[in-house]
Amino acid sequence: MRIILGYNGFSSEFGLRNSFEKILDEHLGQKGFAVRNIPQLIVSNGFSLVKTNGLPYMSEVSGNEWGILASSNANPIYLLLEMLFTKIEILYDVTFPWGEDLREENLAHFLSAKPSKSDGLLGWSYSIKKFNEGLFKDRVAYSDWQPLEVCEAVYRLIELLSTSSLSSIDYDDTRLANILNQYKIPLNELERLATATRLVATRHKQFILSTLVGFDVYDSKFLVGSNVSGRFDSWLERTQKSA
Repeated sequence: MRIILGYNGFSSEFGLRNSFEKILDEHLGQKGFAVRNIPQLIVSNGFSLVKTNGLPYMSEVSGNEWGILASSNANPIYLLLEMLFTKIEILYDVTFPWGEDLREENLAHFLSAKPSKSDGLLGWSYSIKKFNEGLFKDRVAYSDWQPLEVCEAVYRLIELLSTSSLSSIDYDDTRLANILNQYKIPLNELERLATATRLVATRHKQFILSTLVGFDVYDSKFLVGSNVSGRFDSWLERTQKSA
């Protein structure tokens, strides 16, 4: 896990983002700036750039671009511990006591990338998400985690994937055809809606779960969410108790 710690560096999250953008601009076409070389965490004076490769943080995906980095004004120690614990859990098949895990950092998407080819050489094309500087003034660092509300077609797909032995289903599976017919939704639209949750991915004409997912119909709403740390179950239990 690659981490950069800077001291007395930037007075704002906006400044950190601008500085990293300049570094990328100055090294366009040079070796050592591929996606795999970008550090997992860059910290400077209480502000951070976080790699959003799903370990554990994720960012937005648009078309064939992958979210690579997001910025944060949350306590960097929490970010570091989240990454470290997640890495240890994966490497050593252990589970840390995450508690309810119902608070999450508010990340601001920063950098996306997609594979590209120029002059016969393979590399990456980067794009920067621009925000007005005012967005970062007094920005709330944390929010209460909430599950996603989805349409019933997406809910039934996730329900089906969660009960499948390999957490995947082929496009030509009759069970998927039943969902498409019952809810009168085209396959490409179901793809778009399901992958937008970031809980479902597609691969080789298959739907697959990208993580452990919790799901429930609550208050007539079809709800889904990550349940790796028991987060969805904790949210549901707390919500039912307070109802």
